[in-house]
Amino acid sequence: MPIRHRLRLALVLLLAACFPLQGQIGRASVNGTVTDESGAVIPQTSVVATSAETGKQAEVRTNAVGIHVFPSLPLGTYTFTYSHGDFQSVEFQGVELRVGQTLTLNAQMKVVAQTTSVKVKSVALLLDRNSAEMAGLNCLSQPRGQPQGETRGSPLSTGFAARTLGRRSGGHTERGSF
Repeated sequence: MPIRHRLRLALVLLLAACFPLQGQIGRASVNGTVTDESGAVIPQTSVVATSAETGKQAEVRTNAVGIHVFPSLPLGTYTFTYSHGDFQSVEFQGVELRVGQTLTLNAQMKVVAQTTSVKVKSVALLLDRNSAEMAGLNCLSQPRGQPQGETRGSPLSTGFAARTLGRRSGGHTERGSF
């Protein structure tokens, strides 16, 4: 390669190194892990970065292993808010991002105290031990209009048992049909 081409190549590389690419100007990244008090990761936690200068917000969610990543945020001062339905929110205020910075923000969240209340209404059933009546109903009473001891409509009085169990007649068993 001639010297002239080498000089041009060196000049181009020198100029490229002096001027950063447009996508890298004024950006920083933020990452971290969200855990509970025992150190267990908390997936699907909402992490919101709010710019103090502009009020603009960016939101990400933690992945299955509790990690969140903001790959490219504009420079400035931010508030980072971590929230999940079962935990108290965590907030980092006044976080300053600088050019090319990779900041790690780990958040530890506390479980929200949950209260449970149970209402029990008790209904007392009164039992008359002398008449087998409970709460005003006679559990062993006969149908109305039927005298005590009569069992009209029972399987034994309709011949159901005789047809089902079979009768002996002439040396063989006859079965009734329905």
